Amino acid sequence: MFMGDVSSLVAAGFLCAVLCGAEEIPLWQRHMEQAGAARQRGDLGGAIKEYAEVVRLNPRFAPPYMNIGLLEYASGHYQVAPGPLEKATELDPKLGPAWLYLGLSLAQTGRYQIALKPLEMAHQLLPHDAQAAFHLGRVCLLLGQYQRAAQLLEQGQKIDPRNVELIYTLAQAYLQLARTKQDEVLSIDPDHYRVYEMFGQLYEQENDFVAAESEYKEMLRKHPEHQGGHAALASLYEKMGKADDALSEYELELSLNPYDSGSLVRASSLLLQDKKIDKALSFAQRAIAMNPGIVEARRLYAQCLLEQNQPAEAVRQLRAAVKVDSGDRNLRFLLAKALRKTGSEAEADEEMRIFDRLTREWRAADKERGGRLEKALKKGTPGDQSIRP
Repeated sequence: MFMGDVSSLVAAGFLCAVLCGAEEIPLWQRHMEQAGAARQRGDLGGAIKEYAEVVRLNPRFAPPYMNIGLLEYASGHYQVAPGPLEKATELDPKLGPAWLYLGLSLAQTGRYQIALKPLEMAHQLLPHDAQAAFHLGRVCLLLGQYQRAAQLLEQGQKIDPRNVELIYTLAQAYLQLARTKQDEVLSIDPDHYRVYEMFGQLYEQENDFVAAESEYKEMLRKHPEHQGGHAALASLYEKMGKADDALSEYELELSLNPYDSGSLVRASSLLLQDKKIDKALSFAQRAIAMNPGIVEARRLYAQCLLEQNQPAEAVRQLRAAVKVDSGDRNLRFLLAKALRKTGSEAEADEEMRIFDRLTREWRAADKERGGRLEKALKKGTPGDQSIRP
């Protein structure tokens, strides 16, 4: 669980033992070289024995203790590793790696509270080390210090933005923080409209749409003018296949907030499906006027224009959309269709070539991950248990 990259430290000859004192204790170098040779052939036990000789020759020299501790950790001897690592930090309190692996050894054996101090020291001494921030953040998470865990893990991500383990742990910290705040809201006023909204969202995530609908309706009963409430219920109705109910809720949302571009886009889509072209076009136009970069609004607008046999204006809208999202293959297909209606066959063919290339790329990527995605999607079955306390 708390595995660190010991090999990089071992190979780096953190093993500054050879850098000083060679004249006073000439055997150091020989033992250090023999330890290095043992590491090269994978004999960690032999390397530990050689470092033990360095310790015997100079018991006040910190690095050999650290080396022994790191090798014990690398060997999976988590109960043994803290001893020499603690001795190293006692002799040289500025040895950051020793503090880090002391904390990791303690955490690996479940002693999270005791691990906190050495990991804090490591983070202080190694402020630009993503692993130091990561492991301290992870222990804070395990101790229920969610806010601090999130802050530390955010620091680590800035240093190492592509560390999947770190990002995953940060997501866990955010989830725990959210649950803590939800519990806080519930304890303050369990009948508040936000509580019903919160449980509606939770039921919706569990695919228990009937329970979610009940919670959202109660939310709106408590606060009929809550902006975003009707849109939430409308989105749920779309998932339930209730297009007419969804459209009604989007229109109610727009009566409260006529500037909600998200509701305008979704309502336009439902109207287009119902062949109410003029109204669908009007809603898409309003969304574009407020947010010209909304690709879906321009797509819907273009589809309405094609229905009204206005391909030239549809082409203009789709070209604007492609500038925002050049990798949307469906946009390319629709643009090719609109171009053909204007008689621009060569341009339409070029768009279809782009569409074909994007489709091949999409299929290749989907083939790589499709199996896991399909399994994950199949797990999304309606829940049958209440998640309310």
